Amino acid sequence: KVVEQPVTATIPNDYKATIDAAARGLPIYQSAPKSKIASALDRLASTLNTSEEDEKSDGPNGKGSRLFRRKTEA
Repeated sequence: KVVEQPVTATIPNDYKATIDAAARGLPIYQSAPKSKIASALDRLASTLNTSEEDEKSDGPNGKGSRLFRRKTEA
């Protein structure tokens, strides 16, 4: 409640998957794609990802900022 905003996501403590990924030098998505932490990060990325229409309506600094958009292949 400090920032008076709803919780957007929670990331579980998946120590084994995180340490294994770090030790192997791989992203969690590659090291443990079916882990709870990878699933949570994917949900967070999906939440932050917005369409171009959202970006146009929110302006350059709104929730549709390019910072949170996934790269798309042209």
